[in-house]
Amino acid sequence: MKKTILLMFGLFMLIACSEDVVPEATDVTKDGFNAPPTFDPVIPYESPYHILTPDDSITYIFINNTTDLELRFNPIIQLCYYDGANDLNHWTHNLAVTTNYPIFTFVPGWKEYDHTVASEMMYFPPLTTETITTIPGMNLPADPTGPTTATGQYFSFSVPMTSNEIDLYTQYGKLAAIEGMVIDPITNVTTLSTAIRFPFGGPTGPTSPTGPWLPVPSAPNLVYHQITLEVCMLNVAGGWYGLPSERIFGYNSKNYKWSAYTTLSEVVVVLEEI
Repeated sequence: MKKTILLMFGLFMLIACSEDVVPEATDVTKDGFNAPPTFDPVIPYESPYHILTPDDSITYIFINNTTDLELRFNPIIQLCYYDGANDLNHWTHNLAVTTNYPIFTFVPGWKEYDHTVASEMMYFPPLTTETITTIPGMNLPADPTGPTTATGQYFSFSVPMTSNEIDLYTQYGKLAAIEGMVIDPITNVTTLSTAIRFPFGGPTGPTSPTGPWLPVPSAPNLVYHQITLEVCMLNVAGGWYGLPSERIFGYNSKNYKWSAYTTLSEVVVVLEEI
């Protein structure tokens, strides 16, 4: 629906200055804005995503606590870390090479950070909890040879992906939003069909860059954290940006909530009766 890079010089500067940056970044309370992981108590916002220590694991948790409904959704993926420029390169990946990265180049006027892609539908029947924990060097479980849930699910893309693209999203992707439905498995009735996004400060979160968050060039609805480099969507109207992070609905005289959120170590999707 949309399209989603520090130049290597920027990466060099980050490493060269690590004596100053890392001690501050590893204290999540100092000045209230530090990471890893990304932590901002003012917005407020916290997530497990950060570029400084890529060997840290992230646990993706999918919970269906209902007794009578099935959850199905397509994860919406975008690039996670700002690399110093919004151009044709993402860290070591030259996205302009059509044969290697067709998922980007097939869209006229594509932009590195605005670009999003859907992965295949995931299914969670009643009273199900499934998890995926990343391994060192992995940001998103998108590699078919990597970790999966107990039933073999992972972020397998809906469109054919080259090995370069799978590697790109495995290293630098994030789960940004979800599009799907809630089904009554007995009657096959769709009780809810909608989309939600992961919150960035909730419905009253920032609509413009603030605090440690800086604007992503040529992407007016995106900001990045100046220490962890995580890219987030501002709370503005349109597309994925304007979506809520939870939906409440009724079915068969019961009320349910479907929500998504992040913690300092987890990315969580929950369907529950309320």
